[in-house]
Amino acid sequence: AIDFLILQMIELEVIKKEEKETVRREFLSHPHKFQELLEPYQENLFFSPAQFFEASLGREAEELESPLPFLVPDAEILDVGRNSFEVLLTPSLYFQLTINEEVLSFYRKRKKNTPEREKIFWQEKLEEAREVVSCLNYRNQLLLRVLDYIVEREKDFLLRGFRHFVPLTQKEVAEGVGVSVSAVCQVLKEKSICFPDGVVRSVKFFFDSSYPVKEMMKLILAQEAPHRPLSDREIVKELEKKGFHIARRTCALYREEMGVLPSYLRKKLKEK
Repeated sequence: AIDFLILQMIELEVIKKEEKETVRREFLSHPHKFQELLEPYQENLFFSPAQFFEASLGREAEELESPLPFLVPDAEILDVGRNSFEVLLTPSLYFQLTINEEVLSFYRKRKKNTPEREKIFWQEKLEEAREVVSCLNYRNQLLLRVLDYIVEREKDFLLRGFRHFVPLTQKEVAEGVGVSVSAVCQVLKEKSICFPDGVVRSVKFFFDSSYPVKEMMKLILAQEAPHRPLSDREIVKELEKKGFHIARRTCALYREEMGVLPSYLRKKLKEK
């Protein structure tokens, strides 16, 4: 009942509007207890809580020691020179796990004088720990192998630009690494990677056949006449001249995904 009362006071702003009598008559059968229940909330609730934000913003900004959180990629492609690239897994996310040596030492020292039941318990837990460590380390190694293979296949793209981009398939990567397609799918799930230019992209990027087409569309649209923007059909014809063959509907879909307006709207905007 009290919570409902407080909710009503907040929604109706009864305290601010000095409508205490209305609430007292409507929700409480004992009016003399009203003020007693109300006081703690009057002291701790504020009708304009943001009024304290502006004053404290400058002070809090000065006290802020660390930068705002940002996306941490799972790996980074390093340009090591001589037309070579190296993949480095992010150390804070992927590191070599081992079983605590102090725990192992403690177990070994007590092993001879440990009751059989306790010994079995220790052995089971150690086996479980070894299995977890082995699985996690294998996952890290597999991720690195898969990314190494992808980067090696896309070396021309990394060196020479989007015209040399060749979209891959998970089956192709799986065969190249020597694992199952499901293993590749699982190890790359929701992974991101930082390119040499500092751009962080999802690893799905390497399997996106639309990327080079969209990049070429950007160049074509950048060169269109302001007074006569290209229609989707005309963009398709220009793409064909560059060696990209897609349907008009596909072109319209890519254009929408790129956030580019239809030709008649682009024309209206440029006329203003």
